[in-house]
Amino acid sequence: MLKQTFLGQLLKNDKITFALIVLFILGQTFVTWRGVEWFPFLNYGMYSGKALKADTVEVIALKLNGKQIDISRFPHMQFAITQSTFNWYAALKQNNFSDTISKVFDTRFKDRISDNNYHYLASKILNDSVKVQTYPTWLMHYLQNDAINIEGNIIAVAYNKSGELDSLNSKQIFSYGSNK
Repeated sequence: MLKQTFLGQLLKNDKITFALIVLFILGQTFVTWRGVEWFPFLNYGMYSGKALKADTVEVIALKLNGKQIDISRFPHMQFAITQSTFNWYAALKQNNFSDTISKVFDTRFKDRISDNNYHYLASKILNDSVKVQTYPTWLMHYLQNDAINIEGNIIAVAYNKSGELDSLNSKQIFSYGSNK
């Protein structure tokens, strides 16, 4: 039975590759069993939760030079970059510009590699709080080079009984510009 399978043929013809593949399968089984998130392999627990219906939704509201812009009309890639970077900036701001990944980074690397390598990797992987605070300037130039000010808010919205969106509250994430 084993001789007719791919692994059976591999064992017969190339024992080293067979051993590498079996080690990989065993290693992947172990890290999955331990619940370690290891790209590109996804764990069932990462996406197995039930999606609940949300009563409210948070949306991004951006103004350039005082004019509201609708990011949902951007080309797909520009929309994705704007939305993901804005949300990441808002999360970092809420965490006092401290990267939440740093705890995981420290757990995995702090005492396992040299200080020089640790600091080098940290500078490449973790967000620098000083650089993160320049995000509004970067976003303003990314969206429109001639803008002189930009304002970013997160607005909580919900559908009312007539099916229209009502704005519930707004939280300013940043306001930046030459006249601010």
